[in-house]
This record gives sequence, structure tokens and C-alpha cells, in this order.
Amino acid sequence: MIKIVRESPATCFFCACWVFIYVWMIVYQGRYDLFALGRNPLSIGGVLVPTTHLFGDATPVEIYAGELRRALAATFVHYGLLHVLINTYGLFQLGRLIEEWYGSAWFTAIYLAIGGLGDAIANLVRPWIGKGPAVWTTHSAGGSTVVFGLVGLCAIVGWRSKTRIGDYLMSQMVGLLFVNGFLGVIFSGIDNTAHAAGALCGAAIGFAHKGLRKSATSKLAYSAGILSIVVLAACAALQTRSAVREIAAERELESIRARLADAQKKIQLWMILAGVYHALVDAEARAAKETPSIFSPVSPRSADPRISLALGGVLKELKKVDPNPGESGKTARILASRALFKLPIDEEVAEFDAAINRILESDTRDIKIDFDVGKHLLSVISLPDPPAWAGVPKAEPPGPASDQPKNAPRAPASPNSGVVSVNPDPKAPASDQLKNAPRAPASPNSGVVSVNPDPKAPAAVPSKSSAPNSEAPKSDRDSGSPDSSVPSSSPKKTDFDRKQLNQLK
Repeated sequence: MIKIVRESPATCFFCACWVFIYVWMIVYQGRYDLFALGRNPLSIGGVLVPTTHLFGDATPVEIYAGELRRALAATFVHYGLLHVLINTYGLFQLGRLIEEWYGSAWFTAIYLAIGGLGDAIANLVRPWIGKGPAVWTTHSAGGSTVVFGLVGLCAIVGWRSKTRIGDYLMSQMVGLLFVNGFLGVIFSGIDNTAHAAGALCGAAIGFAHKGLRKSATSKLAYSAGILSIVVLAACAALQTRSAVREIAAERELESIRARLADAQKKIQLWMILAGVYHALVDAEARAAKETPSIFSPVSPRSADPRISLALGGVLKELKKVDPNPGESGKTARILASRALFKLPIDEEVAEFDAAINRILESDTRDIKIDFDVGKHLLSVISLPDPPAWAGVPKAEPPGPASDQPKNAPRAPASPNSGVVSVNPDPKAPASDQLKNAPRAPASPNSGVVSVNPDPKAPAAVPSKSSAPNSEAPKSDRDSGSPDSSVPSSSPKKTDFDRKQLNQLK
């Protein structure tokens, strides 16, 4: 193992990053749900959209909005256990071969070119070949864009070598592309768009095979490698900053939701107190008119005991809900408590009404402030709107992102982009307060998995663009030691080892 790391440090580094980030997402998500994304085998050990989006999965709407870092970050994000294992295996096999050809510096630059350009192209093209507005918000991620880029690169190198082993390599790679493309048509969760984009980028690089091999140890190669590392670090820093902002915004939204719920409850109790207070005053006034003046004054409790009990109950509940009221709250409480024992005069009733109005105005003002803050926070965690020229009407917020699979079209969904609705009207029902709204949807982007953010679709059933797509090569096609044979006029047996593949020119 140490020998492999020394020979192919860049390949081993990227493989380790894929596995590490997958484990990190599972730990961050706080649970390990084997079938979080449905019963699709590729979804085993699934990670939900709100989490994958924090770590960098991409959607067409975000790429069009200029968040190009996600095109590269998405190659490090995977939606399931098989997804990451299959892609890691494919990268490990093909990556070591190509790193032997070009060196670690050029290989790092090739990873960046295939992963970044492939995912960017796939997300830019997807809205034009997809149907419906949901395609703009379909999440996608995975390293298969890079893996299939390496497949395309090997196919071109083999084709141009004009050798027996080159023809064999090309046939294996082309066969893999066709088989995976066919599977992508039959099964959901395989992102053929990202795979095709990655393969085309890799194929283009394959035409520079001779030049890259000759300059493997040149200053140009080292410069390209260093530049690629800087770009990768910058993308990681930008995505980390974005994730921190989203997490902080989500926590603040939770706090706002709690404050709105408390504020609404207090407003309702103050309004109930006002209604019960006036009902008691009216009942006492009627009882006083009906009682002969020779008797003692009517006691508020004797006028209507039920109203008195209700007033006492509201005051007790208010003490729990609003233990530290302002001056207006204290005034209203004192006057209401006094009404339990003594018929209030007109001045006291007017003072009570004025205090209640001040309380409602103050609480409504606080709700309005929280509402405005909530709208700002939503802009942080929600997906941007599609371009104006796309003609996509602004849709209502989808269902909770946390209930959506990886392939659904930003929590944050969750999936995805978290959406919140707030109603500052104190008379509005509690259901109109800040609520969790679904994270924006996503689209298959990085040659791996895509998810459909339709809030009405059950999360357990992966949609065409919603199941993790670990379509990375599974065979030893890239290891350089295939055990299949190719018909030939000379020796019938064609067992090629890595040393032979390394000699391709």
C-alpha cells in the first residue's frame, strides 16, 4: 500500500478525499440510514439533499447564477455507500494508470479540468434537454464525471496508439461507455449527461497524450499542478464559507420560528384577556342594573362566576407565557386582576384598552422585524431563481428538504433549499408563522446522482434524476490487467499488464 501511495500520490489523495467527505457527511447528518434515498441498491447508506448541498452538490440554477465552484466541489460529494465505493474503485484503477503516464502534477490538473468542466457543461446543458421547471433545481454530484473522463481519455489514447494493446484498451473503454449509457436509459439515478460531458472532456485531453507525457517533469507541468491545487483550495474555502453561512442562517431561522410562535401565543392570550375582561365588565354592569340599590354592590364574582374563573385562568397562563411584560403589560394585568374583585370604572376600562393596544402594537412590530430578518435569511439558504430568459414562473416553496432524496430538484431543503413563510399579522393563525420550507431542488450534475425536489413525491421512490448514480466502472478495465481476450491472427491470448499499458505512445 505504501508503494502505491508513493507511485500514485494524487490518485490516492483524491480517493481518500472522496471517502473522507462521505464519512463526514454521514457523521454530520447524525444518522446512518441505509435506505434514506429509497430501495435502489445505489442508494444504500444514502445522504440526504440538505447535507449534500452543504458539502457542494450542484444544480443548474446555481451554475447559471455563477456558483461555478460547485461544479468542482460536486465531484467530491456522493449520495450513498455503493456510490462512493464504485466511483472510488474506478478512480483508483484508471487514476494510477494515467498518473504513471503524465505524473502527479498533470494528473491533478486533468482531474480539475474533467471534473470542473464536465459538471459545469452538464449543468449548463441539462435545462435545454430536460423537461419542466424542476430540471433547474435538480441536485447532482459524484466522482463519476471524473471517472468517465478518464475512460474517454484512455479510449482516445488507445485508438491513436495504433497498437494491439491500444486497440484492446480502446475497445474496453468504449464498451464501458456504451454499457453505462444503456443502463442510464433503463435505470433511474444514472446521470448520462454528466458522464457524457466528462467523457468528452477526457477525450479532448487524450489528443494531447504525447505532449503531456513528454512534459511530465517540466516546469509547465509543475506550474499546472500548483495552479490546480490553488484552485481546489479556493473552491474548498468558498464552499466552506457558504456552508457556514447556511448553517448559521438555519439556526437563526429556527430561533425566529420559536420567537414567532411565542409572540403569537402571547398576542392571542392578550386578546383573549381583553375579550374576557370586557365580558366580565358587561356582566357586572347588567347585574348592577338588575340589583335593587338597597342591597350591597354586586361582586364581580357573583355577576358570572364562569367569566371570573376564565379571567383568572388567562391571567395565570399569561404569567407563564410572558413572565416579564413591559409597563403596558403590568398595567393591563393589574387592572384585570382588580376587576375580579371590584367593578371597574370607565377610566379604568379605557386605560386597560389603551394598554392592550400598546402591547399588540409592540408585539406586531417585533413580529414584522423577525419576518424581515427571516426573508433575508431565506435568501441565504434558498436556491436562486432561474434566469429570466428561462421563462420559469416562481414556484411555491416545495416540501421540507429533509424529506427529499439526493436526486430531487436547496433545503435548506432539504431536500431541499429551506424555505420559510412568515405572517406578521398578529391575528393570523399560528400555522402562518415561519415554517420549514423545502430546500430548493436539484438536478443531476456531476456525473453521479440527481434528485427530484418535488415535495409531493415520496422520498423512498427515486425519480429519474433523484437516485445516487454510482455508475463508475466496476471491472478491472482500467487496471491494465484485464483477463478477457481479443481475437487476433497472432497469439490468441492477450493478457496485458500495466507495464505494457504504460508503454502506449
